[in-house]
This record gives sequence, C-alpha cells and structure tokens, in this order.
Amino acid sequence: MKKFSKKLICGVTAFAVALAALPIIGIDFSGWFTKSEAATADPEYLVSGDYVYYVEDSKAIIAKYIGDEVNVVVPEKIEGLSVYKIGNEAFTDSAETKTVNIRWKNEKLKDLESVVLPDCAEYICDSAFENCSKLTSIIIPDSVTQIGSSAFSGCSSLEKITFLGTGIYQNYANETTFEG
Repeated sequence: MKKFSKKLICGVTAFAVALAALPIIGIDFSGWFTKSEAATADPEYLVSGDYVYYVEDSKAIIAKYIGDEVNVVVPEKIEGLSVYKIGNEAFTDSAETKTVNIRWKNEKLKDLESVVLPDCAEYICDSAFENCSKLTSIIIPDSVTQIGSSAFSGCSSLEKITFLGTGIYQNYANETTFEG
C-alpha cells in the first residue's frame, strides 16, 4: 500500500509540473476555463421607434417597449430583423425591475390594455408582461414555442388570451405564467 501511495503522489506531482510547464512552451489553456468577454458582456442595446432591442443570431429581441400606446401591435421586423423574442420584463413597469431595462422606465406601461404579438415571435421570456394590471387581452401566435415563468403574473385584468396555435399553453406555460 505504501508503494501505491508513493506512486500516486509522484504521478500527481509529475502531472502538476507538466501542466504548469505548458504555458512556457506556448500552450495557453486560460480561455478554456473562463468565460470569454463576449459571453459575459451586456448586449448592445439599440432604439428603433417605440422599442429598445438587441440582436441575437441576426434576429431582434425586444428589451423594452418605450412607446405611449396602450393597445400595442408588436411589429414583425425592427430595422429589417425579425422579432423573435419578447425579452425579460420587456413590457413590465415595476419598481422591482431586475434587468438593465430599468434605464428605459416607461410609466405608460401601467396602462397597457392589449398586445398583439407578431407571427414570427418564438419566445415570451420571463416576466415579459408581469404586473401589467390593466392588460385585458393578448394574442399569441402559433410561432410561440415557449412562455417564460411569471410572463403574465400580476396581470389581474387579463380576461382574454387568444392562442393562435395548437395548445402552447399546455406544453410550455407553468404554474406561475398566469399567476395573479
């Protein structure tokens, strides 16, 4: 057993020395174990009309609605890019906003009454419409494949949800999606 312990200690020591020597011979593993700058950087926020958005995979993600309308029809495209996500808290106006969207606080969101999403939208992210207490109706197209947690939580006036698809609410909504 003593010989095995010595061999194990020698093997671990040799491995550590070899690993420490790799940068000397020009092999750099530092990028393998840390997130790249691109992965940790905030997205570049852009403004077009009534929307703050950012680009991911050549598609637009709505970060915040900054318009005055209480009956909103979200466009299919922003600056030529298909709108495929309604981002986290995009239509939320709350003192408890958790994302960078707080810098585009929109007092009019508390009066939001209806929303029609474009046929190209695929995701409604977490808390997208949270606490829109005057929201009475929303039309969700067939293209939506995922509805995030608390997406409509606190929408106490929500009376009509029109799903233009095949039961997305059964497959992707969870117990907190329409809470409140």
